[in-house]
This record gives sequence, structure tokens and C-alpha cells, in this order.
Amino acid sequence: MKNLKIFIKFMFAFGSILLATFILGITALVSINSLNNISNNYAEVSVPSVSYLWTARRAIQATEKMALEATIVMTEQELKDIESTLMTERNSLDQALKDLLSVAPQYQPQIDAIQKELADVSMYRQQILDEAYKFTAEGNARAYEIYKEDYHEAFEQVRLSLVSLTQDVDNQIDEDYNNAVRTKTISTTITVLILLLAIAVIVFYIMLLTKQIVTPVRELEQAATLVSQGKLDTEIHYEADDEIGLLANSIRVLVNTLKSIINDVDYLLNEMAAGDFTVRTKSEESYVGSFHNILISMRKLKNRLSETLQQIDTSADQVNSGGGQVSSGAQALAQGATEQASSVEELAATIKEISYKIDATAEHAKTAKAENVQSHEMINVCSQYMSDLMKAMGAINDKSKEIGKVIKTIEDIAFQTNILALNAAVEAARAGSAGKGFAVVADEVRNLATKSQEASKSSAALIEETVNAVDEGSRLSEATDKALQNVVDSAQKILDAVSLISDATEEQSYAVSQVTTGIDQISSVVQTNSATAEESAAASEELSSQANILKDLVGQFRFAR
Repeated sequence: MKNLKIFIKFMFAFGSILLATFILGITALVSINSLNNISNNYAEVSVPSVSYLWTARRAIQATEKMALEATIVMTEQELKDIESTLMTERNSLDQALKDLLSVAPQYQPQIDAIQKELADVSMYRQQILDEAYKFTAEGNARAYEIYKEDYHEAFEQVRLSLVSLTQDVDNQIDEDYNNAVRTKTISTTITVLILLLAIAVIVFYIMLLTKQIVTPVRELEQAATLVSQGKLDTEIHYEADDEIGLLANSIRVLVNTLKSIINDVDYLLNEMAAGDFTVRTKSEESYVGSFHNILISMRKLKNRLSETLQQIDTSADQVNSGGGQVSSGAQALAQGATEQASSVEELAATIKEISYKIDATAEHAKTAKAENVQSHEMINVCSQYMSDLMKAMGAINDKSKEIGKVIKTIEDIAFQTNILALNAAVEAARAGSAGKGFAVVADEVRNLATKSQEASKSSAALIEETVNAVDEGSRLSEATDKALQNVVDSAQKILDAVSLISDATEEQSYAVSQVTTGIDQISSVVQTNSATAEESAAASEELSSQANILKDLVGQFRFAR
């Protein structure tokens, strides 16, 4: 894998990570779908089934109680009320079994068996009512005997069947719960394994890419640092067919080229320092690309020095012949110096007057600088106040967002309260008539949860409008802060400009004083120029002799023709 391109290495690495992520996502989706199916079955089948069974069991209990009361009543109205209640409870029982069958058709055999058992109960119930309608002691005794010997046994059989069916539903709920737990365990295990595998793959590729990319790059970095420090004896050991290997080969070629060029330049300069301007390069092939300009510059330097020394040789002859002319010119210079002395004195008086005016200007510039510094400090104070305002606006914005989070929490509480109210209603239905009061409370709790949710939504809308207003205020504050910052920058530029003017004025004042001093010196120098011109005549003769010596020195060099 060392000789693969870096792009292919990264494709392998990120492809493996992407595959692990894809498998992890598929596993999570399958697990979520399985848990969703179990949850739907619990909500749509198990919970309603338990509710319907408890309704049926309550109805069968009520029929037994009414059947027993039918054996002791002595008035026709009471018996009719009992018969009506028996029919109502029987209808409630039949409806509960029908509803149970609609949500859980897998319990059809058990329900059919219960219906057959209920037929016996209905038969004995009718016999009890027939005997009770006689309104005699013998009839009531016969009704009670039927209840005790036949009806109660048939009723008990139905009750046990309902209990058995309830147990089957409970077992189904337990099985759904175990399936959910098992699915959770399996999905968690698979997710953890895939996550560990992904981490292992990532660690593997990190170590591999570090070894095959970072390590050679560090070696090249160290080599480049040494080369930048002038250490051209640096060796690069990394070799490969990837981009880094090609870069290493290029750096090796560059180092060798630099070494060859530097050695050749050293050779050329040493030869020219020894006076040989006929020297030529030994490794012209190393001067490639932009390095060829170095060779051209060296040749230009050699030719220019050679020409310069030749001109010096020629000029030495001319200096020798011009020495006499310098002597005659010195006499004329003495006469002109006398005339310059009077002019310099007038110039000195004028410059002193200018100096007084520049000093006054410098004082005014210092005053303007002090006033500008005070204005700049006041602008900085305003800028600080604006910064504090920006921080306050940011704090208001953060608090508004935190209030939004609290409203979201209230909505979640209202939602959970609604769910609890629903569960309470289910439990109240299971409890039958004894749970009616609890059902009313559950309805009221649900209404309160609904109102709380609506209030939290209204509060959330108001908070959102407040957050938008705060954002707008923050935006305007930021714009104001930027504008004030521009004012601060402009004031700083003005302060800098005034400082430069003040400094320049002081420098001008100092320069004028120096010029005044210089003019005084020039006046004295001009007075001495006359004597100096006379000395120049004698110096010209010395110059002629020195020109001869210079010609002898230049004759030691060999020039390129």
C-alpha cells in the first residue's frame, strides 16, 4: 500500500468508515422498526384487550349478583328492575367480547367457548326469573336452588374462562415486553460491535496514514528546514512511487543542483578575487530554469568588473594629463570663493528669519496635537460604552433563548400529563364503576394538560417575537458599534496625521537651525577656499604620481577581451 496514490489511500480509509456507518445505520433502522411494531401491538391490541376483558369480568360479576337478588325480591317492580339490569350487563358483556375479538382475532376459539358457556348461564338465569315471577316462598326457594346448584357453577365456569383469557393476554403482553427487551439487547450489542469495529478501522487507518504520510512529510520538513539553514549535506531516505516519494525525489534533485551551483559560484568568485577575469563555469548544465539567471548575472559581473578596471587604466592616463589643468582651475576657484563669502552672509540672515517663523508653527502644532489626543480619549470612552451595550444585548438574547427552552419543557410536561391522564382513564375503565370518580379526575387532568400546552404555545410565540426583537436590537447595536469604531479609526488617523505634522515641524525647526549653522560654516569655509585652491595646485602634481601607481596596480589583472 506504500506505493499507492494518496487519493486511493484516503478512498480506502473513508470507504471503510462509510461502510461501517452504513451498516450501523441499517442496524439502527431495523431495531427501531422492530420496537415500533412491538409498541404498536401493545398500544393497539394488548391494552384494549385487557380493558375489554375487565369490562366483561365486571359484567359477569354483576349478573351473578343480580341473579342472587332475584331469588329474594317479593315485588314485581323490583324483579323487573333486576331483569333489566341483567339484560344491560349481558349486553355489556357481549359488546366487550365483540370488541375484544375485533382487536385480537387470535382469541376466537376462547371467545367461542365462553359464548357456549354463557348460553348455559342464560338458560339458568331465565329459569331463576321464571320461578321468581311466581312471587311465592316455594318459587323463591326453587329459584335459589337453581342459582346454587346450576347457575353458580355455570357462572363460575365462565368466570374462570375469562380469567384464563386474561392470563393469555397478560402472557402475550409479557412476551411482547420480552421481545422488546431482547430486540433492544441485540440491537445494542450489534451497534456496540459495529462501533468498536469502526473505531478499530479508524485507528488502523490513522496509524497507517500517519506512518505512510505524516512520517515522510516530517522527514521532508526537517530536510527543507536544514536546506533553508544552508546545510546542503542533508540526506532524504524516503523512496516510494506516491506523491510524497515524487516530492522527495524532487527535493533530492534540488539539493544536488544547489550544491553544484554553490560550488561553481564559489570557484568563479575565488578566481576573480585572484585577478583572473578569463575564468569560465565548470558545470553550466546545473544552471537550469531560474538558476540560469545566476550564471548570466555572474558573467555580467565578471564582464562589468573587467570593463571597469580597463576604464580605470584609461582614466589613470587621463588623470595624469589633467593634473596641470587642476592647478590653473584652483586659482580661479580662489577668486570665486571671495565673491561667495558676501552672498553667504546675506543668505544666513534670511534663514534666521525663517527659523523664527518655523518655531512659532511648531508651538501651534504641539497645541493641536494635545487637543486631538484629548478628543481621541473621549471617543475611546464612547466606544467602551458601546461595547458594554453590545454585551448587555447579547446577555438579553441568551436569556430569551433560555426562556424558550423553559417553555419547551412546559410543553413536554403538558404532553406527559396528557399521557398520564389517558393511562388513568384506562385504569378507571378497568376498575369499573368504582373508578368513575377517578375517570372524572383523569378528564380534568387531561383538560388542564391541554390548556397548559396551549398556554405554553402562546408563551413560546411571544418569546419568539421577543427574541426576534432582541435580535433586531442586537443587529442595530452592532451597526452602531461598527460606525463608532469607524469614527475611532478616523480619529486615530487624524491624531496620527497631527502627530506627524508636529514631528515634521520640530524636525524642520531643527533642520533650519542646522542650515543656519551650516551657512556660518560655509562662510568660514569659503574664506579658506582661496588658500585651499593654492594648495590644490601642489596636490595635482601628487595626483599625477599616484595615477602612475594606479596604472601599475591595474596592470596586475587579466581582462576578458
